[in-house]
Amino acid sequence: MDSPVFHYAVALFDIAKEEGKIVSYLEDAKVLSEVINENKDLIKLLSSYFLNEDEKNDIIDNSFSLLNEVNVKNLLKLITANHMVSKLDDLLDEFIEMCNESLGVKKGKLYSTKELSKDEIAKIESAFDSKLNIKVQLENIVDTSLIGGVRVVINDHVYDGSLKNQLESLKSSLKKEGVN
Repeated sequence: MDSPVFHYAVALFDIAKEEGKIVSYLEDAKVLSEVINENKDLIKLLSSYFLNEDEKNDIIDNSFSLLNEVNVKNLLKLITANHMVSKLDDLLDEFIEMCNESLGVKKGKLYSTKELSKDEIAKIESAFDSKLNIKVQLENIVDTSLIGGVRVVINDHVYDGSLKNQLESLKSSLKKEGVN
């Protein structure tokens, strides 16, 4: 990949690695990603040509005072100054992926009939951490075609504990036994 977004992500990752703070930078990047995804007006504000760079930096300083790593905030200022705020989401995704890979974290999808709480997701992640002997991070996706239970997909492996799958298995085994 040879995009400026990729280069910014690599630079931030190199700093995090050099400082031995990959986990801390990753946490800040996740917070920043969550904030920008929930507040699209912030992106518009930081992209505005009506505000000068100092005003935008003040907004960043005030809005992201809870970030632990000053370099994450400085990256946001740099991207804002270079009029690349619209690419921030891609940059953060790239950076988070680099951190996860470095930390041995595998991403996956958790399909369920309803949105699960953070605690429920954490329990399922923990079960897969133990089962697969790796760190798993799951994204919850609501799938109304499921009748009950969950389906987890990690690295193209499907772990299907859904009621729908169990009924299909039962139907298949009954057909093999000649029961209609």
